Amino acid sequence: KTVEMWKAIKQWRLHVYIQVFSFVVFPMVVYALVQFLSFLNFNESLLDGLLLLSVLPTTTSSNGIVTTQAEGNTAASLFNAAFGNVVGVLISPAILYVFFTGTNIFARLSFPIILLDLVITVVGPLIVGQILHHFLANIFEKYKTAKSAGTILNTLCLLFIVFCTFSETFSAPLNTSYATITIAMSIVVILHIGADALVLSSTSLPFWKFSRADRIAAMYCSPQKTMGLGIALISAIFEDDPNVGLITLPLLSYHPTQIIVSGLLVNKLKEWKRRDPEQYAPVVFDDLESDADTGDIRLEAFSIEDEEFGPDLQPSAGQS
Repeated sequence: KTVEMWKAIKQWRLHVYIQVFSFVVFPMVVYALVQFLSFLNFNESLLDGLLLLSVLPTTTSSNGIVTTQAEGNTAASLFNAAFGNVVGVLISPAILYVFFTGTNIFARLSFPIILLDLVITVVGPLIVGQILHHFLANIFEKYKTAKSAGTILNTLCLLFIVFCTFSETFSAPLNTSYATITIAMSIVVILHIGADALVLSSTSLPFWKFSRADRIAAMYCSPQKTMGLGIALISAIFEDDPNVGLITLPLLSYHPTQIIVSGLLVNKLKEWKRRDPEQYAPVVFDDLESDADTGDIRLEAFSIEDEEFGPDLQPSAGQS
């Protein structure tokens, strides 16, 4: 939501971490992995697909959904989703331009044409969506059925894109063995799980000053990769490549992996966040006066640093 995104702008440390991990750390790790696999004569088209996957920004909506379900920092998640996909139109092709320098693919990288395609297919719909949300938000809030229908339509459109991509990928014979494909898909799964673990551990460093809600948002944003920009990049660069199916395979494997892993971690992260000792502030009593005759204690003034009570601090019936 546009309003919630703008509330998160001041959390610059979190934004820097997410964007640097997404566009610098993750691509460099994958690039090193690709160089190692290339030394082992691994399929070049699959390696090209891994490189393309690594430079993509975070997802546009699913990260915000799972962050909300896990009680993470939803506003920061939404902001980074929008910001990452807008700047990704420029940054992702630029990183690919560097990665593919000196290769046969480099000749296909016409930056102006790729940029125009991405603006039309990615930035345009994002801007239109935000404008429509701004003017139609009251209608959707008033008519819950329309809001639910919009969510269902969004899911169906995503499933249709995945189905079409899968169909196009496997419509022609793949020029490699099934063992190689299995290894590539396994690498993608391990890569995502490893990235999740790296984010969750590195965000615990005192330098970042992240709350557990911030760390949940970082874990659900930093390693995730959007399919929308990925498909647009593949279409712009590899549309006429006979091995486009293999190039697309890492992205097709990564997308369901991140959805499944994210869903499995929601309850665990929610419980972990609720156990945060810093979530609830202690009650501070400013002044206590006792009655020497009766032994009663009168509370003259008190303050609570945090309005949220923990589960053990809820006043019982009859207590004042």
